[in-house]
Amino acid sequence: MEYRSLAKLIPEPIREQFAEQLLDILLSTEKKTIPPRISKSILHYMQREKLHIQPSLTLLIEAIAITEPEKLALALEEFKLYNITREFSPLWDKQF
Repeated sequence: MEYRSLAKLIPEPIREQFAEQLLDILLSTEKKTIPPRISKSILHYMQREKLHIQPSLTLLIEAIAITEPEKLALALEEFKLYNITREFSPLWDKQF
């Protein structure tokens, strides 16, 4: 499953809260390995208050999968997205 596919599976009613949670994780990480393209794009969406839309969620998920894959799994579980966690786990398993 790709990052975009995962973002599409996030239910509309929780997208805004989920995006905020991912942004909090991203801003608190000590790992600074996010590609500039992703960082600039996230900033673009953040400035326009569009972090909850699918393209932005895709970027946030990708950034977290790169820097803090275990925290991405926890965020998915926190929002009770267990089916997505199981489908998506191969992507972050390769990060370790």
